[in-house]
Amino acid sequence: MGPKTEFFTLENTQNIQKLTHIDVGAGAYLGFRFNPSVFAEIGIIKNDYSFKFEVPTPVNDEVLIGHENTVYPVYSSYQLGFLGGYETHLNEDWVAYGKLGFHLFLAKSLDRTGTISSTRYLDNGDPVKVTWYSNDFEAGNLIFRADAGFYRNVSENLALDFFFSGRSSNLIVNSAKMTLESNAANEQNIVLNNQATSLGFNIGVKYKIRNLE
Repeated sequence: MGPKTEFFTLENTQNIQKLTHIDVGAGAYLGFRFNPSVFAEIGIIKNDYSFKFEVPTPVNDEVLIGHENTVYPVYSSYQLGFLGGYETHLNEDWVAYGKLGFHLFLAKSLDRTGTISSTRYLDNGDPVKVTWYSNDFEAGNLIFRADAGFYRNVSENLALDFFFSGRSSNLIVNSAKMTLESNAANEQNIVLNNQATSLGFNIGVKYKIRNLE
């Protein structure tokens, strides 16, 4: 498990600003080794997707922030991962490796449904209203994945694992529409898209069930 950040795209807006934020994902894997270097893994991954934003609003000679650091939970999921990898021993304790593979969704659910409106007020009292609607799943179900990392053996059967993981679907997985209403802007049909694109850093443990025969 470890920290991750998701990437969304916004269309038809000049006023809503995407913000980078850190979330957490987790997974458990079972691996099989074909030889000392080549291996395969299958795993179950828990991944939730959320969108963080704010609305910078010009008022006279300054910019006030509406919906500052607001997080919108978009959807939650369980995924089934299939990975193949290659590793090389750097020395007696450290091993570097790379993995490629894909995920399929086992289950996914929308965190918000229906039409939802949220009004926040600027420091000068002006309202900034954001409305979400048509939050739904699209055709994407296949997530491609690439990992790079290393692990350190701490005993004959136990190792500490550290790796970076990048993931993205070839199709849009989820989309939602938004509107923005304020004294400075009125935007309709804003589109938020998600392709399950994320970058994460993971820390875990490896336990050897039996030695390679």
